[in-house]
Amino acid sequence: MHRPSRSRSNTNADPAVIPRITPSCPNSSTVPDFSHLRRRRPRSAHYDPNTITLSDNKEVLTNDINEEYEKLEKLGEGSYATVYKCKSRSDGSIVALKEIKLQFQEGLPFTAIREASLLKTLRHANI
Repeated sequence: MHRPSRSRSNTNADPAVIPRITPSCPNSSTVPDFSHLRRRRPRSAHYDPNTITLSDNKEVLTNDINEEYEKLEKLGEGSYATVYKCKSRSDGSIVALKEIKLQFQEGLPFTAIREASLLKTLRHANI
């Protein structure tokens, strides 16, 4: 089984594809086009394609979550969210509340979006 090379060098390129430069003084019509050989610059180290960017408007929530729920204890924490045991102020029910850490410079983690999308499709009394 032959595996393709992972090298980014052009040493294995077909020589017929690479144009030759003649030693004469070229004008604009005889200059070969090397644009197809140019590599794309890598994106910034801070760029993550798995995030979306929120607007600059800091008022994302219409209601303050602390007005609706009382945090009783911290159940756990991950890289993008913290889960709390909470009590509903309206009916006294006990719920688990996941609070997503929003860094407005970096955007919302794609994993949070995927999880919310999945949870939205589930139908269960405890969700």
